Amino acid sequence: MKDNRSPALNLNDGEIQSIESCTNNCSISKLKTGDSFQILRVQHVEDPEKKLLDENKMREGLDLEVNDQIVVCILGDKLSTGQPEVNERQPLLSNIPAITCKKCSINALLVLLLVVLLFGGLGVAIWLAILSNTKSGGNIGPDTYFAIVKRSSWGARTADLPSELRIPHTPVDYIIIIHTDTTICNTSASCVNQMRALQNNSMDKKHLSDIPYNFLIGGDGNVYEGRGFKIQGAFVPKWNIKSFGLAFIGDFENLKPPKAQLDAAKLFLNYSVSNGQLSSNYNLIGHKQVAKTQSPGRQLFEIIKTWEHWERCNYTC
Repeated sequence: MKDNRSPALNLNDGEIQSIESCTNNCSISKLKTGDSFQILRVQHVEDPEKKLLDENKMREGLDLEVNDQIVVCILGDKLSTGQPEVNERQPLLSNIPAITCKKCSINALLVLLLVVLLFGGLGVAIWLAILSNTKSGGNIGPDTYFAIVKRSSWGARTADLPSELRIPHTPVDYIIIIHTDTTICNTSASCVNQMRALQNNSMDKKHLSDIPYNFLIGGDGNVYEGRGFKIQGAFVPKWNIKSFGLAFIGDFENLKPPKAQLDAAKLFLNYSVSNGQLSSNYNLIGHKQVAKTQSPGRQLFEIIKTWEHWERCNYTC
């Protein structure tokens, strides 16, 4: 196999009869004296009957043998028309396609597709990596994914929690629904600000060790990590050790929580059961059922009373 390349090749009058390696991918037409061609490939064949060009039709000085086959693509009009001789630095002209090599175009498209897939996949990988550093999630079935925003992602302060505040065993049997009695948040940015404000108020003004709730639900549909699954909350004495406090960010005495907030709460409860943190037959109760408070607000309380695991009790469940 030889691979001799020339930017331009002038041939005498003649017609290419066949190109064995390009039978299905090229269309062939007559070549005129003075036409300019680009040699794509030179291939030597053993069978003299397959020779493409007679010896006297080769340009003198080109290192070709009688039985060599060449694949060429036309670059431009006849040089005799006064156009400058084609060379490697000039753009290729394609207005007279004597041979159209479809294989070349297909290969170029494949390369372009691979490049697009490579960079597209890289972009997705980077996005997923960023997302995994800010959120973890629960997936309990099709269309039931929700995000848990970690403490580090919403900018939580370091909490000095004593070891005796750890929940002694899980799964726990109770979920207490609370509202924060603050402004509702409907975007991730506003919910993050609310989380920081709640923690600062709890630690600096109420002198608690940390934000008092295990998890909080924002109006943006995200679940925000408070003390988490392992540390007792600080919302009702004697209940903190055997329950999780799930707080809705906002004041729901006269305002109903948005659908995204309610849906996220239900998904989180199912997720807590599926990962073994909450008993499958858990009891769900409103904050005011076990403490003297208006929490979780009249509107939210009326809603949770319709949920499957709500327990009808007051103070002693």
